[in-house]
Amino acid sequence: MTFDDILVQILDLLKSQGRVSYGALKRRYHLDDAYLEDLKDEIIHAQRLATDEDGRILVWTGNVEGTTEIASQPDKTTQRPVAQHDQPMQGVPPPSAARMNLSH
Repeated sequence: MTFDDILVQILDLLKSQGRVSYGALKRRYHLDDAYLEDLKDEIIHAQRLATDEDGRILVWTGNVEGTTEIASQPDKTTQRPVAQHDQPMQGVPPPSAARMNLSH
């Protein structure tokens, strides 16, 4: 199994459980200390998807299944105010009617 394969499996496990001990990762994936350190660097520092807790636990801080922090914020485009030119003006005829009046 490649580094990337193990990384994907650990991220999936971490997403589903929320937290996992380094000891469990070492046993489950037969990792040595150097390999585990490389994975921690990738997950914690490079991708910023987890944090270290007491040097013993990996804690998920990433987003869950396709959600992002940006997507969770209100979408400003759906509630945009209507531009003034989009609103009919009170007491002013539409442009076609105004042109007809000028031609007569």
